[in-house]
Amino acid sequence: MESAHMHLLLNHFPILGSLFGLLLLGYGLLKKSDSVIESALFTFIVIAVISVPAFLSGEVAEEVVEHMNKQNDILIHEHEDAAAYGLWLMLLLGLSSLVALIRTIKKRENVRKFQYGIMLFSLIAFLTMSYVGITGGKIRHTEIRASGGLNQLNQIPK
Repeated sequence: MESAHMHLLLNHFPILGSLFGLLLLGYGLLKKSDSVIESALFTFIVIAVISVPAFLSGEVAEEVVEHMNKQNDILIHEHEDAAAYGLWLMLLLGLSSLVALIRTIKKRENVRKFQYGIMLFSLIAFLTMSYVGITGGKIRHTEIRASGGLNQLNQIPK
């Protein structure tokens, strides 16, 4: 399997994984279930690790599409910048989750405040990764670009 294909397979994990972890953590905090909270924190750690090959495989994917269209250069640059920022957020979320997981297992004081902080941070990471996905989708999916898609559908004669 080539790296461009790998990128297309992996790039959904940081988005959907951060959403899944966020919802799981919210449920765990609501129910005060340490096992559910631990599962959510572990999810963030795994997703942070998966984010690295998703990001690195983007370089090869860039070389596949950069010559197809001049407009792609702008879109690729926007996606690259967002992805780099998103990667750092995901890595920080994974590291913070590792610390929170250790603190949760060891039943440290004030761990709930830390877990709520992770939940807020995971929301920011999810929103950022969603933006990364949108910018990546614009490269090959003209139907979601601001100048295309639904705007053009409204101009179709009835």
